[in-house]
Amino acid sequence: MGCQNLCKNADCGDAGYCHEGECICEKWYAGDACEIPFNTTFEGAFEGKANGSSRSIASMTLHVVASKDVPNRLQIEEFDVYFDFETDSTLIIEPQTIEVDGRATVVAGIGNYNLDHIDLEWADFGSHSSANYSESVIPTFTFSGERVLVVQD
Repeated sequence: MGCQNLCKNADCGDAGYCHEGECICEKWYAGDACEIPFNTTFEGAFEGKANGSSRSIASMTLHVVASKDVPNRLQIEEFDVYFDFETDSTLIIEPQTIEVDGRATVVAGIGNYNLDHIDLEWADFGSHSSANYSESVIPTFTFSGERVLVVQD
């Protein structure tokens, strides 16, 4: 009996490889042909409570969209802040410069996320580009919210 190449007709795209006729996807990709970036399943609007140094606790809706270039990155449209998944539920907000109340500032933070709920917190480090967020840092913005809308293409 001859050998069969089970991967002969498999197309696993750029984000996977074939093993015994099945696509094995790289981290942050899914689907039969590894065509679905992980972050696209998390897009949507989240309604909840926000608290910030320039705002008191208030209801707010955040719109979360997937990065087209980084499969584990999401962007918050309202603040132009991005965050990356470290695991499938733990978020890291790398130091990045955004505009807050008309001034450029560096923010960094952490969060947790699942399909229906998001918790975020970040601190405003002013113009310090060496921002390092840790448990000892007092957050200047927090948000906790529930999914209200799933974005459909």
